[in-house]
Amino acid sequence: MSFTDRLLSLPNLNAVYSAVLLEELRRGGLGHVFLCPGSRCSALTAAVAASSVPHTMVTDERGAGFAAIGFARASGRPAAVVVTSGTAVANLLPATVESCGAPLEMLTPVAPVTHPLRRMQDTGANQTVAQVGMLGPLRWFKDVPPPAESEPLVAWLADAAYAAACTLRQPQGPVQLNLQYREPLAPSAAAWPAALLEAPRVASWPPAPLAYRELLASSSPFTVYSTAEGPPGEEVVAPLAALLAGARRGAGGGCRGCGVVVAGAMRSDAGRRAAAALAARLGWPLLADINSGLRKPGAAGESEGATMSAAAVRSVPLYDLLIGAEEVAPPDVVLMAGEWPAWVARHVCAVLARREAATGTRADPAGSRGGGARHFLFCSSSLPIRHLDMYCAVAPEARSKPNPRPSLAEVLSNRGASGIDGILHAALGAALASPQGGCTCLVGDVAALHDLSALPALAAAAPPLTVVILNNGGGGIFHYLPIASHQVFTPYFDTPHTHSFDSVCRGFGLPYAAASTAEAFEAAYGAALAGGSLSLIEVFCHKEETHRTHQQLLGVARAVARRVLASGARDSALRGGAV
Repeated sequence: MSFTDRLLSLPNLNAVYSAVLLEELRRGGLGHVFLCPGSRCSALTAAVAASSVPHTMVTDERGAGFAAIGFARASGRPAAVVVTSGTAVANLLPATVESCGAPLEMLTPVAPVTHPLRRMQDTGANQTVAQVGMLGPLRWFKDVPPPAESEPLVAWLADAAYAAACTLRQPQGPVQLNLQYREPLAPSAAAWPAALLEAPRVASWPPAPLAYRELLASSSPFTVYSTAEGPPGEEVVAPLAALLAGARRGAGGGCRGCGVVVAGAMRSDAGRRAAAALAARLGWPLLADINSGLRKPGAAGESEGATMSAAAVRSVPLYDLLIGAEEVAPPDVVLMAGEWPAWVARHVCAVLARREAATGTRADPAGSRGGGARHFLFCSSSLPIRHLDMYCAVAPEARSKPNPRPSLAEVLSNRGASGIDGILHAALGAALASPQGGCTCLVGDVAALHDLSALPALAAAAPPLTVVILNNGGGGIFHYLPIASHQVFTPYFDTPHTHSFDSVCRGFGLPYAAASTAEAFEAAYGAALAGGSLSLIEVFCHKEETHRTHQQLLGVARAVARRVLASGARDSALRGGAV
């Protein structure tokens, strides 16, 4: 059955408009829908159930928002969340705050402005929450009028297309369509005129006018927006290139007068190549965050006509220690590179190349992610991501002998607001985005307890996900803060507990394994990856012992740094020397 034929078979206007909205979002790039049950969202839920868009049921609205973030960050495609009205919408606020850099579409049904429920706001009446403005930091918001024979179909088509464009436009972020629905909310029969699909006539691709029926029968979206960023003007790039060229020469040839390139979270290979190429062009050290993807061998790729080797990029491990060392002169210029400004880096690099009369430059190949099976590591906020950032200097090169484990695509995390909520749900979304490669989730015990509502969703979806819970019996991160030396530390910050995840996992039918040694974890993790399905591994450790080991490692690193700096290698320390 064609899409237009399916429209003609739908029982009422709510069903027709919901199906059209969802289809336009799909044509605009929508990759997955996370559904939360509710009455006001009945029409949207029925439309998703009957569509070809992949979708997952999640009972917790807060978790559904984070699952959508995980999918969007792993795939680069928009994910949508469908919830009912009232507090269900309020539960999306944490994900909205965290979703900077992730294309997220939130569909929040509500009663029409003329409905008695909307007129009874602020009277204490049931389910009369004001949803307009509730979610705050959005790329775009629209309070969409309800379906009606007098309401042109073009309005919902245009709103869907613009929402898809806004969420993908750099910097990517969340959008909300506050969809007003009249009764009947269920797919009950209520006659609607088939002529709604015939007129008025609209312009589409190809440019010849098409009726709605013909347009919907095609595969083209109603409106096509360009999300490409054009090159900045010479008046913008030239002064920046001059500043960087001057800083690169330096006042006395030493570290004083030079700069560093700091690479934050990046989700595209083009952005990584641009940052690495600019660092190599300037001869500056590259301080790469664990979320940048630049610590993986070959991540710099081929850019600006040259292959960026690890030596050329000069990525500096343990840069936190070097930056804090008194022996290292601070750089005069700090160039910050992230996903949004990466295209500027390409053009600055080109200007510098022209100034040096280079043989020429070429644009980075298109494409945001490589093909094949990609295994993501979704790392929780708090201690896991901090330890990973500190201790994982550069990912090891591929072994010469066969390795059954999938290659790591990139590290994902929720570090926009550094909250520990929604980690398991976000990892679920990331795993659904890579069904062949799967995902590993590294999470602490407190964060896992915070997101226990994800367990039924994990059991139902059964994604290729290995969850590793580091159970150190409480809030280990507070041992690293000054509050640890004060009497109030325990129990108000340390939050000690004796909980284990064995029984709750078995209660939801989740495969579970426990490990207390490195050898036991290696065996359990290898078996989980070989199985390629859902599993949970609980690793028992001691936060006091971990803190002592951390301090010892820092002491060794500081001693090595001081030795290198004392040997006269002041400049090489921050220029990618061996530290």
